[in-house]
Amino acid sequence: MMETANELKVTVRIENPQMRLRYLALAIGLVVLFRNLWIADDAFISMRVMDNFLNGHGLTWNAGERVQVYTNPLWTLLSGALYAILQEPYAALYWLSFVFSGGCLTLLILKTKGSYQAALVIAALLITSRAFVDYSSSGLENPLTHLLILLFLGVHSTAADRRGRVLKLALIAGLATFNRLDTVLLFVIPLVWELARSRSEWPKVLAQLLLGFLPALLWLGFATIYYGFPLPNTYYAKIATGFPRFDILTQGIKYFEDSLNWDTITIPVIIVTTTLMILYRQRERLLLLGGAWLYIGYTIWVGGDFMTGRFFSAPFVLAIALLATSDFAEWFQLGEARRFAGALYLIALLGLTVNAPAMLLNRSDINIEVSPAGIADEKLFYYANTGILNYVRGAPPHRWGLDGIAARRDRVELAVRPTIGFFGYYAGADVYALDLVTLADPLRSRLPGLGRRPGHSE
Repeated sequence: MMETANELKVTVRIENPQMRLRYLALAIGLVVLFRNLWIADDAFISMRVMDNFLNGHGLTWNAGERVQVYTNPLWTLLSGALYAILQEPYAALYWLSFVFSGGCLTLLILKTKGSYQAALVIAALLITSRAFVDYSSSGLENPLTHLLILLFLGVHSTAADRRGRVLKLALIAGLATFNRLDTVLLFVIPLVWELARSRSEWPKVLAQLLLGFLPALLWLGFATIYYGFPLPNTYYAKIATGFPRFDILTQGIKYFEDSLNWDTITIPVIIVTTTLMILYRQRERLLLLGGAWLYIGYTIWVGGDFMTGRFFSAPFVLAIALLATSDFAEWFQLGEARRFAGALYLIALLGLTVNAPAMLLNRSDINIEVSPAGIADEKLFYYANTGILNYVRGAPPHRWGLDGIAARRDRVELAVRPTIGFFGYYAGADVYALDLVTLADPLRSRLPGLGRRPGHSE
């Protein structure tokens, strides 16, 4: 009995310091996320829609004109609900982003399998991935997508009953699709595999899949009736432009290259994780990673975006979650795998030395140049006005918001703008905001594009 008590004491002494280190890493991560909260202009497109809705104008951009200008209906509805309570758009977007992103960080660090060293490496990779940190806020839908990815992986790895698991997996994937339509690519491979290996009862499994995706399907039906089209107007403005496929694909490759140059963590972690899963023949995990690469391939296929790193944060979260739940602690004793463990340490160290200073100093350059490929570090552009540390110190709205305030004050009836989010929200419903890049223009978005920056056409 005495020996048992002594063993227990020894166990407590060993484990408590390890958990303290995990909690310390989590605390540092939460501070980094909080310091880097910012709001993009595109986030205020949804805010104007919700402001119109709350003021009796429906889910519209310009009052009386139904057009689905947002790509993230679930996120828009959630942020709009919080906005209705707080009556302040910045606070609604800050809090929603931080709660979801903080939840992701907590799950990933505290649930990392194996030793505390593994958890510390995972924490270092997370807080030095610029794509993850920057788009864990920004007011866009990425934080909710990240959390739904973790919930999907959690159910995938723990649920025993296949039919019950398929329903849960489909419901989570359906909510992610409701949040942003193209994220279905992250989940389609494991879901199809679940259907394929249930041949004897595939009608029941198919019914489970359809039931899980019901929220997304209902939204598509609603959008078809309310807006006239199931897909967001931004699909036609950004993708159905008529530009040569070769040019679009070339632009997508440039977007991938730009992320590699801007962020030393995100893409390398996805590549290393995939390599490990191939070497150790982790079939189930490779199926999940297939979704990440399918999403990356789609991003390249459609020409990328103007926000560097934005569309690689979700594949990164998927990869880092698979890494965190692997037999990380044993890698240091498996001979050949030591090289990969060492590679992860080196990647984390590189991130701490290269990426961390930019995220901790929160510098902002409103005159930041757009790359020759039309891609920019959006957070650096907006942080001076919309970064949380500057916002709480009383920074004025972004200058485009000030333009909107002036338009409302001067009772402007029509304004033609290349950027519409901040301006449109602050201008109010009485100002008809005509969008030069056709995101909110249902007619011009369906005409062939004349000029193009990634994510925009004219």
